[in-house]
Amino acid sequence: MDAKKLEPIFVSVKDAAGLLAVCPRTVQNLVVAKRLRARKIGRRTLLSYRELLAFARSDHQTTNSTDVQQGSGAR
Repeated sequence: MDAKKLEPIFVSVKDAAGLLAVCPRTVQNLVVAKRLRARKIGRRTLLSYRELLAFARSDHQTTNSTDVQQGSGAR
């Protein structure tokens, strides 16, 4: 057997949340938004470990702080 540590092929939503440092609901929201793909195997929802790594390394759009400020001033 190779001395290199084997990486998992799939991880659970809970494990994916731990890897991304977010809550499991955030992972579920990313799946619903089609930012991450998930597979159902039996009752379990599993995510590709490699896809999670690629997602974590990619740039993500964030809400611009000026957009937030403009929205809060209109009353």
